[in-house]
Amino acid sequence: GWIAEATCSEIRVALPEAERMEYAVAEWRNKYRIASENPNKEEVVAQLLDRYRNSKVLIIGQYLKQLRSLRKRFNLPLITGQTSNQEREDLYRRFRSGEVRHL
Repeated sequence: GWIAEATCSEIRVALPEAERMEYAVAEWRNKYRIASENPNKEEVVAQLLDRYRNSKVLIIGQYLKQLRSLRKRFNLPLITGQTSNQEREDLYRRFRSGEVRHL
């Protein structure tokens, strides 16, 4: 019943200089969002998608702004709460079969 078996790794990415002060003075609940939406993460995603271009890669995120940016930059299918169950299941099926490698 799983989408796929996963191997997870943590990669820490420094914030751009311009956003470090915003992070430093932000309230604790906002620090998480600033760190999560770090624009430098897109380059890491690009490197990972290139490195694993022939493998199945499932990108999971919490913030739609960031996920939409990744979808646009890398031309990836995106599943959100607005995605119909039929489309969602079709994308999962295509991902499991390898027809869609990056989701």
